[in-house]
Amino acid sequence: MIKVVRLVLHPCSASIGVFVFLGHETNADGVLKCADKAMYQAKAAGRNAIRYYVAD
Repeated sequence: MIKVVRLVLHPCSASIGVFVFLGHETNADGVLKCADKAMYQAKAAGRNAIRYYVAD
């Protein structure tokens, strides 16, 4: 018996925020907040991008 399977392809992209951890950040929440800010900058740039966190 032959079974036909249809694959529905959905486009997918990734927005990535990078924070370089140097070891002197106060806590894990602070590190994640910095990476989160960088990720939202990547999304604002048109998605499917990588942004590094740069301190204000």
